[in-house]
Amino acid sequence: MGIFSDRGFAEQKMKVFIINFSESYKKLADQKCPALSSKLPFHKQGVAPSLVYGKEPFFIFSIESKQPPFTFLVQGHYATWDESEYPQLLGADCIDDIVKILELEKVLYHKKLDSLEPEYLAEALGKKAAEDLAEQLLDEHIRTLQPTFEDAVDRMKQAYELLFRLENELRMLIEKKLKDKFGESEWWSKGATHTARDKYTRRQQDPRRRWHLLEDTSPLDIIDFEDLHDIMVLKNNDLFKKCIGPMYRFSVNMKSLEIPRNLIAHNNVLTSEEYYDFRRTVEILLKVIEPNLA
Repeated sequence: MGIFSDRGFAEQKMKVFIINFSESYKKLADQKCPALSSKLPFHKQGVAPSLVYGKEPFFIFSIESKQPPFTFLVQGHYATWDESEYPQLLGADCIDDIVKILELEKVLYHKKLDSLEPEYLAEALGKKAAEDLAEQLLDEHIRTLQPTFEDAVDRMKQAYELLFRLENELRMLIEKKLKDKFGESEWWSKGATHTARDKYTRRQQDPRRRWHLLEDTSPLDIIDFEDLHDIMVLKNNDLFKKCIGPMYRFSVNMKSLEIPRNLIAHNNVLTSEEYYDFRRTVEILLKVIEPNLA
């Protein structure tokens, strides 16, 4: 049962915390930014509170888990985790261990619950804590809709890093699998689409690109993102579905990245929602790509 003898008591306190938080957030939003209040839901990107039981009990307010659907899927409701769902929690004695085990994207607030004595819960789940958190998150959400230049720089640095990793690992995977099937000398001529081969030839001969083409430059380095998709999904579907699973799902995820990729490439700013969607999709793709590069 974990170290709480009365979990219902703590969970009831958390319900009150959520009410206080919600009321405080709405009141502050009406005061600080009435014109934006309808665009500032406090459950942004699946934000939700939870109680985590294990070696130590924690109250955690976080971005939703990366765990599979329905393991922890909360939209405006509270949830609990315990050692029966995640046995690893039995050995977790700090917030960093818990975050790693539960694969939380971002912890917004956390507090160790030392016991069930009212004075401890009053500190962690009391009205003052709820009001402070509401103010903190509201300020963050205002900056999400009206980011400063430095906010935008930070977000786009992270987006570019994800895009760089994805595109280059896709190229590595494609070249590896095509060479395994067609050999070193014919992987490009037999494995690439006609469009990709034609594009490579034209760009290779373009004098404006000469400075960038090193001796070991792969043809995959100078074709477009959609060409990588077509080589895998249209030309070599049977080959790649063996290593990365259903190609329909893979294709949908790749296609969904085309618009944010163009925004990143042209130095435009992704909104917070666009960034989180982009990051989740890239992480899904990397999860199926990377095991095949080992």
